[in-house]
Amino acid sequence: MADSLEDLGGYDLFPIEPNWAVTPKGDLDLAKELINYPGTVSQLIGFTYDVPEVWSFGFSPDKDEEYDLINFFVGKYGRTGAFWMKLPHTEFTLTTTALSGSTELRVERNLAERQYQGYERVWIDMHTGDILTREVNDTTDETTYLSLSLTTSLDRDITLTNHYKICRLLFCRFDEDALIMNYSQDYYPQITIYVRELVKEYP
Repeated sequence: MADSLEDLGGYDLFPIEPNWAVTPKGDLDLAKELINYPGTVSQLIGFTYDVPEVWSFGFSPDKDEEYDLINFFVGKYGRTGAFWMKLPHTEFTLTTTALSGSTELRVERNLAERQYQGYERVWIDMHTGDILTREVNDTTDETTYLSLSLTTSLDRDITLTNHYKICRLLFCRFDEDALIMNYSQDYYPQITIYVRELVKEYP
C-alpha cells in the first residue's frame, strides 16, 4: 500500500531513519533548582510539572538521505521549527487483530492509561515498510487488555504478525543549532542529533 500519515496536525515527520545500531538515548529533563539560604531549610523548586523528554539519535545516511537531512535541518534552523520524531522502543503489544476501518487498538496492559495526557500519537511499523501514524484520543483499562481509541480509523488490517512494533511519536524541535557531520569514509557520515519535546505545544 503506502504510508498512512494521519493526525500530525500539519507538522512534518522526520524524513530518515536513525541508525538503530547506535542506541538512541532518552531521558526526562528535570528542571529544578535547589534553594538554600543560611539558617533556613533547603527547598527543591520545580520550574515545570510538564517535564519534557530529551533524546539523541545517531544517523549514518547515504548521499540522498544526507541531502534530505540537511534540507530538513535548515528548514527548522534556529530551534524554532517543530516536527514529529519516531521513538524507537515498542510501547504497545497488540493482543487482537484490528480490522481496517476500526478506531481501536487492543493491546497488552502496560499502565499507559495512568500517564495518558490527551495528545499522544503512535506510529506502527509495518512489515511492508509502510508507516502508519494515529492520535490516541482515549485509553481504557478493560481488565484483560488496554483499549487505545484512535481519532482516525485504520486503513488496513493490523494483525499480530504483519507489523514490527507500535511506538510513540515525540513532538519536538532540534536542541542544537549545529549539524556536525563526522566522515570516517567518503559517503556515510556519522551524525548525532539532539531533540527536545515541546510539552506545551502538542497540536
